[in-house]
Amino acid sequence: MAWVEWDYWINEYQGEEMEPEEFSRLEAAARRYVDRQTFGRIDPENISDSIKNAVCAVIEAMQVNANGGGISSESIGEYSVTYVSGISKSKTDGQRMRDALVMHLGDTGLLYRGGTSC
Repeated sequence: MAWVEWDYWINEYQGEEMEPEEFSRLEAAARRYVDRQTFGRIDPENISDSIKNAVCAVIEAMQVNANGGGISSESIGEYSVTYVSGISKSKTDGQRMRDALVMHLGDTGLLYRGGTSC
């Protein structure tokens, strides 16, 4: 069961246009990542906008990772994009995904891996 639907990605989150099949594939991978990083604490029957936004941000991080890293320059006239790659890469793929997750769930307690105090 998807946590983020195509309609939310396009209309609410205003994510980058892509084929719905590609979105479904990335949403499933991002959902598994978020679920693993939150130690299975998310109730699939009660997905908040914070969780949806976290999944969407992880999807974006996955897209950047697939393109070889962050954008180092971008032009508008005769559209051109240059991606950071190789040793000059400022973040690892994992760091980029974790940062995207923390941006939306960092203050929720879902990322806390410790136990409760007695």
